[in-house]
Amino acid sequence: MKVKELIAKLKEMPQEMEVWHVWDGEARTQLKHVWISRNGKVITADDGESVYSTESRPEGEGIDGDYHGWKTPGNGGW
Repeated sequence: MKVKELIAKLKEMPQEMEVWHVWDGEARTQLKHVWISRNGKVITADDGESVYSTESRPEGEGIDGDYHGWKTPGNGGW
């Protein structure tokens, strides 16, 4: 899905609703963070989520090659 397609779908929905993400078979995490990764993908995550690969992190976040070097801000949401 492209960003413009996501925006179009979201515009059709009630604007005050929370957005959740299915993780491990259940809607367990909310979308609290959105960024463009080092490899050019749009990434979404909840608070306190580990981002293991350097290329999935935002530019300038974490140490290159550090497996546990970066988490999204905040405490885990689930």
